[in-house]
Amino acid sequence: MPQYSRIEMWARRAHWDETGARLRLYRLGRRVVRDITGLFLKKPLGWVAQLQHFEWVDGGLLLGGWAFERGTGSNDVAAKITLEFTSGRKRLSFPAQPAYDPLANVGLALTDVDYAAFAFTATIDIAQLLRFGKRDWQVRAVVDSGGRTSSGPFTKRGAGTGARWLFARIFDGQVVVPVWADGLTLRVRAARPLAEIDAAAPDPGFVVRPAAGRLLAQHAELVEQPELGLLVTGIAAGVSESGLFLRGPRSDEPVALGVADGRFRAFIELTHSTWGRPKLPLPPGSYELLAEPGQPPVVCPPSFAAAMPRTVSHPQTKLRLGVGEQARLNLRIGRPLADDEVSDYQQTRLKFEYHAMEFQPRDAFYFESFNAKVANDSPYALDRELARAHPDIPRYWGVLDLSIPVPEGSIPVVKGTADWWRARSTCRYVVINEWIRQKFKHQPFQTVLQTWHGTMFKLIGTDRPVYNSDWMRWFNLEKAKWDVLLSQNPHSSEIFRRAYEWDGPIWEEGYPRNDVLVGGDGGPIRELLGIEPGRKVVLYAPTWRDDREGELVDFLDLGKLAADLGQEYLILLRGHSRTLREGEDVRVPGVLDVTSYPDVSELFLAADLMITDYSSVMFDYSVTGRPMVFFTPDIEQYRDVTRGVYFSLEDCAPGPVAYTQGETLAAILNAEADKGKYARRYADWRERFNPHDDGRVSQRVIARLLG
Repeated sequence: MPQYSRIEMWARRAHWDETGARLRLYRLGRRVVRDITGLFLKKPLGWVAQLQHFEWVDGGLLLGGWAFERGTGSNDVAAKITLEFTSGRKRLSFPAQPAYDPLANVGLALTDVDYAAFAFTATIDIAQLLRFGKRDWQVRAVVDSGGRTSSGPFTKRGAGTGARWLFARIFDGQVVVPVWADGLTLRVRAARPLAEIDAAAPDPGFVVRPAAGRLLAQHAELVEQPELGLLVTGIAAGVSESGLFLRGPRSDEPVALGVADGRFRAFIELTHSTWGRPKLPLPPGSYELLAEPGQPPVVCPPSFAAAMPRTVSHPQTKLRLGVGEQARLNLRIGRPLADDEVSDYQQTRLKFEYHAMEFQPRDAFYFESFNAKVANDSPYALDRELARAHPDIPRYWGVLDLSIPVPEGSIPVVKGTADWWRARSTCRYVVINEWIRQKFKHQPFQTVLQTWHGTMFKLIGTDRPVYNSDWMRWFNLEKAKWDVLLSQNPHSSEIFRRAYEWDGPIWEEGYPRNDVLVGGDGGPIRELLGIEPGRKVVLYAPTWRDDREGELVDFLDLGKLAADLGQEYLILLRGHSRTLREGEDVRVPGVLDVTSYPDVSELFLAADLMITDYSSVMFDYSVTGRPMVFFTPDIEQYRDVTRGVYFSLEDCAPGPVAYTQGETLAAILNAEADKGKYARRYADWRERFNPHDDGRVSQRVIARLLG
């Protein structure tokens, strides 16, 4: 559940206010506070001005970006933007041309103004600056948004853009040196020797000449030959051969490179295969084109860098080319959204449009797992059963992007696209395992099944220490969209009733995701992961921490643990779904990071033993009957401060509870010998938490849904 301050919650309530009175009061108060504060500042309190483009052109300078004051402006009146250059009492004005950049809206919430329309381009006649001789010119943007004029310096430069790499230019015996310091300043000086000009530039290391040992990019384009990829060509300065690879958040991809006759040709494939699955687009994130050790890199000379960023759209992906550290070519892969689908503003607009429509039902299923980050868990198991028993029923999966593999035969719909809005509004059955959020409007013909994502060891709902009236208001809006709750056991059913104040139907059938664990074979999974026969596999699957959201739990020194266990063992690291997008793969000898592996249930089958802490996997892995170790070094902090728990793990855990790395190592090495010691506890645990996990849960749930 998102955590908001009191002010943020009040503002969000203002947007929920159907009369609009609270919203108008909120905006009026915000305007008064900003006006008063603005009297003491050189720019308005809500001032936003980002420089995205800096390029020398014939006789001038081309600047681009956006500028606006948050909370002002209108979608009905086009803003007029002017760039002002001031030096002492001298002031020069250059009118900007309107542009449209959806990135201007990114990061803005609770706004009903489309600030993408506040983007601009402006060509500066440098001759007008040169005629005043040696001067420093500060650059400000002036925005007339219809009845209100705001102004201020540029406050940011876009990452990976030409604006990040400023270099000087000589004009008729004078040199113009751009400097970034609390905004953009142009310094006009008498020209000096070229070497001194380079040294005076704010980023002198960026000036790259065609010297030996460099691949200088000159051109890049999206091609399909036959795979989707980016073709980069340019000058091979003193290079006869090289090795390149593309490094991203969770992958290192080889790059096909050819060098001949002083030229190079690099093909960066934008699709890849993971874990034996079919090829899919690379996941969103920042990627850099790197050289193998000792090999020359690809760098972006000023003429190429000045045109950055370049956005290239494709139905499968959205690619933005930029300049990274040390002038390396940088690729930013984004979600394949259209311009009118990007940002909170556009999604709010789509929300109101779709909520106002009336839809005809389709006999189809919409599935979503962990807010569309993956396609797994119990919704995945129900999809497989539906495909087996009713292959004629269409199955849609909400995904953040097309790098996420969906079950065979199902249809991926990218979150935020028109197809996604349509699927959630028209499918007769909606199956989720997390919050479905406020963008979803329950249609009269729909049945929403909330499978949830685990039996509870840690406190949930009104039992949590952070529970307050704002949280409950948010949650009441959420649970009003559910029709049925799925429960794994009586323990969960009781907590759902109390902590969620749920008086609707509860289907206590067990968890569909555990069907595969009953009689399942881990051999093919081990082979897919490249695990040698006879090697012992330890799965480490910690949960997340409320006070470290997005961070991988790192209490265990996995490198040392792997070294102490020796070559006989392999550790599989499975981070929580909340760390999947934020983190990068852990690369340690003896450890295989499987955080991005699609289905954790298959990893259960591949493992001989599991280490966890407070994760609900403790209730699922027990279906296998295999040993478990509970590594809980922060148990007192977690139990008494961070989250709170429903029962004492020490009193009933079906395996050793360890508090140190040494105890964890000993528990792993003694796992087989200790089986008899924990046999009674293990049996009691399974009777309490797995009474319905018999391998036929998915079959029963689909039958009840369609019945």
